Amino acid sequence: MSLGFVNNEFYLGVFFSIYIFGSLFACVCASPYVVVFGVLLSVLGVLGVIFLGGVFFTGLLFFLVYLGGMMVVFSYSVSLSADRFFLGTSSVLFVFLLGILEVFGIWVCSSGFLGFNELVLPSNSLPTSYELLVRHLGVYVVFGLFILFLALLNCFYFIGGVSGRKSIFAL
Repeated sequence: MSLGFVNNEFYLGVFFSIYIFGSLFACVCASPYVVVFGVLLSVLGVLGVIFLGGVFFTGLLFFLVYLGGMMVVFSYSVSLSADRFFLGTSSVLFVFLLGILEVFGIWVCSSGFLGFNELVLPSNSLPTSYELLVRHLGVYVVFGLFILFLALLNCFYFIGGVSGRKSIFAL
C-alpha cells in the first residue's frame, strides 16, 4: 500500500492514532451511539495497521468477523438498552481535544523532530514493518498512556455527577 512519494511511517502513525481516537470514544463518551462509532474507528485503525503489514485478506477477514460479531450483536443491543445523560456533549468535546493532541503527537514523532525520520517502511515487507512498529511502539505507547490517563481522570471526574448505578465502563 505504498503511495511512492509518501512515507508509510506517516500512515502507520495515522492508523495508530485512529485506533487510540476510537478507543477514547468507546471509553469516555456518554452516548452509546458515539461508543458504537468509537468501536468502528478502533476496528478501522487496527485494520489499517494490518494492511500496512501486508496482510490484506486476513485484515479483511478480521474486519468482517469483528464487524459482524461485535458491532451488530453487542454494540447495537447496548445502544438500544442504554440511556443518555447530561454529560454526553462535554465528554465528546473532551475526546475530540484528546484526539487532536494524539494526532499532533504522532505528527511530532514522525516529522523528524525526535530523530525518527530516518526509519522508512518499505512496501509489502512484513518483518520490516513489524520491526518499525516495535521501534515506534515505545513512543506511541507512552504518549497513548498519557492520553488514556487524561481520559480516565475525565471519567472519574464525571462519575460524581452520574447516578450510583453507573460504572466507569457504562460511560
